[in-house]
Order: sequence, then C-alpha cells, then structure tokens
Amino acid sequence: MKKILFAAVALMFSVSLFAQAPQHRGGERGPRPEFKPEEIATRLADEVKKDVNLTDTQYKAVYNIYLTRTKAMKAEQEKRKQEGQEAKPSGDPKKDREARFAEMKKQQEEMNNQLKQILTEKQYQKYEEAQKKKMEQRRQGPPPGGFRGPQQGAPAMPRQE
Repeated sequence: MKKILFAAVALMFSVSLFAQAPQHRGGERGPRPEFKPEEIATRLADEVKKDVNLTDTQYKAVYNIYLTRTKAMKAEQEKRKQEGQEAKPSGDPKKDREARFAEMKKQQEEMNNQLKQILTEKQYQKYEEAQKKKMEQRRQGPPPGGFRGPQQGAPAMPRQE
C-alpha cells in the first residue's frame, strides 16, 4: 500500500513539474539581439568573401555596400517604429506590404548592380549560385537539431535529402 501511495505522489509531482510552461524573458524565444550595422555588414561581407574568394580591395568595397544598405534598413525600421506599426500609408495592409516588397526588390537589384561592378564575371556567378543555395536552404527550414546544432549529449541526426 505504501509503495502504491509513494508511486502516485511521485507521479503527481513529476507531472506538475513538466506541466509548467518555461519562463522566458521577452516572449517565447527571448529578446532578439540588437546587431550594429557594422556587425551585420562584416558578417555579410565575410560570407561573400568565403563564397567567391574576394581580394582585400573587393572586400572593402563589398563591406561598404552592405554597410550603406544596412544603415538605410535600420533607419527605415526606426522610422516605422516611430510612426507605429498600425499607421499604414494607404490604409490597405496588402498594398502596403506589396509596396514594401517592391521597394526591397528594387534595393536588392541596385545592390546586385553595384556588386557586378566590383566582382569579376566568374565571381558574380559564384555569388548568385551561393545566394540561390542559401535561399533554398531557408525555404527548407532549419536543419535537424536547429541552427545551433544538436543539444549537448544528444546524438546528431543525419540529414535526409
């Protein structure tokens, strides 16, 4: 009888521990880290350098392109925050989203044109291939174990393709 009672108490205790939701600051995932435009530009330029083997001069030019674009995006983000996310210029969220998407696409094309002037034709082809590959990986979602890799002590799962 004592064993059954002890087992029931232990079961209730363990269920109550797992039933509590994890407590995080800043929402489900926690607060997002704030990166400076210089850090973002460095990371992006490093990726391009790795993908296409840039010279030092090319690296500096690519970094400056990314820095300019990142600062402009940060300024736009701050402007939207100050105006409030609910303040829509046209009143139609779908049209506003399409307009922002069109503007982003235009900025991407401008950046690509600038990169074409810096990179050789072969390097630009490698850059485009790397960008397509990265886009495909984003569409597929995170790898098994998440972006940070498998948790400590957990076996790494092989990727199925």
